[in-house]
Amino acid sequence: MKNTISRSFELKDYVIKGTKFGDYWLKLEDHKKLKTEISYIPENSEFFTKEQAKNVVNALFDILKGFKKQLPENIEVDVLFKSFDICKTIHLSNNDNNISEKEEIFNKIESNDKKDAIDEILVNVYFIVKYDL
Repeated sequence: MKNTISRSFELKDYVIKGTKFGDYWLKLEDHKKLKTEISYIPENSEFFTKEQAKNVVNALFDILKGFKKQLPENIEVDVLFKSFDICKTIHLSNNDNNISEKEEIFNKIESNDKKDAIDEILVNVYFIVKYDL
C-alpha cells in the first residue's frame, strides 16, 4: 500500500491564544512515526494559572482533533502531556472527545500545591502511519 501525506502542519498551526512557544522540535523516529515536541509558555507572565493551563489543554485537544480530521484514516494522532506526569499516550480519534483523559489531566493540574507553579506545558504529538499488512 502506498501512503501519501498531502497536508503538512506548520508551527503557526499549533498556536494557542495566551501562549508563546518555548521550544518546537520535529523528529522522524522511524519510517512511520513523526514526533513533534512543543513547549508552551505563558505569553504575559511567568506562570500559567490552573485555569489557563486547563484552557491550553482544551485548545490543544481541539487543534489536534482538527489535524486528525484533515489526515487520511490510516494516520493516527497521539499526544503525551509531559508536564503533568501522565504516564500514557492519549490516542485521538474523530468520534471520541477524550473526556476521561482530559479529566485526568485536569486533576493533575488541580492537585498541584502551588497556585501558579506551571511555567510551561510540554507535549509530544505523534503522527503514526498504520500500514495494512
